[in-house]
Amino acid sequence: ASTVPALGFTGMMGARPNRPPYSTQSPTPLPMAGITRTAVVLLLMTPMAISSAMMPAMVLAGVMVGSLFSAGTSFIKLVADTNEQLPAITYWLMGSLSSIKDKDVLFLSIPVALGMVPLLVLKFGVAGGGAFLYLRRYVKNENYAVLGACLYALSGFAVYNVFFNHFVDVVALFPYLLWSLDEALYNDRRSWFAFWVAVNLVNNYFFFIGQVVFLAIYFICKLSAGDFRLTAKKFGLLAFESVLGVAMGSILLVPAVLSILQNPRTIDLSSGWGFLTYSKPQQYLAILLSWVLPPDSPYMTSIWSEGIIKWTSMTAYLPLCSLAGVVAYWRARQGDSKKRIIAVCMVFALVPILNSAFYALNSSYYARWFYMPVLILAAMTVSAWEDPSLDLARP
Repeated sequence: ASTVPALGFTGMMGARPNRPPYSTQSPTPLPMAGITRTAVVLLLMTPMAISSAMMPAMVLAGVMVGSLFSAGTSFIKLVADTNEQLPAITYWLMGSLSSIKDKDVLFLSIPVALGMVPLLVLKFGVAGGGAFLYLRRYVKNENYAVLGACLYALSGFAVYNVFFNHFVDVVALFPYLLWSLDEALYNDRRSWFAFWVAVNLVNNYFFFIGQVVFLAIYFICKLSAGDFRLTAKKFGLLAFESVLGVAMGSILLVPAVLSILQNPRTIDLSSGWGFLTYSKPQQYLAILLSWVLPPDSPYMTSIWSEGIIKWTSMTAYLPLCSLAGVVAYWRARQGDSKKRIIAVCMVFALVPILNSAFYALNSSYYARWFYMPVLILAAMTVSAWEDPSLDLARP
């Protein structure tokens, strides 16, 4: 909803361009503009979700309508006056406290505190539901898919990134994208893949770049392992759905690209040995152990004295079991596609230029794509739990 007040704010400025953005003479107070646009989102979202009994419908409707306003905000920022209007819009989106009084903070703290917990519960529930939908293909007993869904939804990555509230949205919606790809590959089921491509793109275009890279890895590894039979017709239809989904999501992608094109961080590429190696040896140990041990707090490290560790979302930890089930599965399966996917992901994590492929080759180090292999790790773990021939206690 934070993008919606910006539309009211910029609309007010557009009507009175010569008046200071925080002028007390304005007939339409800035907070009232934000509240009005937030109400518009709710009014548009509720009819879209009320016709369905499924809980994810409300979430998806909110994502779609909210992202529509995000696209409008990006466009307004693009055409706004850079000397007066654009700085005011930016400060408003960042949450300027210049005109806030103590009573305002007290008034807002109550609904914010009451709303945060239900929303987080809803996000984790949607993540678990999507993970279950994906995992039940790979188990005979669906109870194991429920366990795997818990591993994914409560993974180290999801818990670590709770303070980045929009990161949890990406974790919640990604399993539906992977499920829809499986449906297209194994069951020749159409239209769902295009829909979930559009939803994930509209939800977060930055994370969508990494999702495209991971889907390419996923598709190639599945194909090389012989998990499905690829025909020219199937490939053509899948390519068409991919393009269609991106086209539907371009309502946000196009204005977003135009808005950030001049940002220097978007062209900050690595160079020289920075393409192949990290500058600090501890970076490699931190990456490897992030798949085994619970994560540190984002703002501090426990054992690392060098490297880029803080605020990087570097964790692929599965709660309670870590990689025990993965190791058992790895030893028992030969030529398995999941093993290939994880092996490729590990190589990508250890090579800077490959890791940055998930972020348009930006030189800044992040591990904010680890939630995707976490879902595969969860699938391997529950498969190991279900198979009585696998000895989890064997060293």
